[in-house]
Amino acid sequence: MKDIAVSETVKNRIERNQKRVHELDMLIRKIYEDNVIGRLPDRLFSEYAY
Repeated sequence: MKDIAVSETVKNRIERNQKRVHELDMLIRKIYEDNVIGRLPDRLFSEYAY
């Protein structure tokens, strides 16, 4: 029983972390696109992207 609960906890953490990675990827793409079209100055892009 305990192994099943631990397995579910690990599975939930993996799913939550995968979702967060996707969210971060979308944010990075957004700041890149904003920089390319001129809405985000290069200085700010450098701070946010690195």
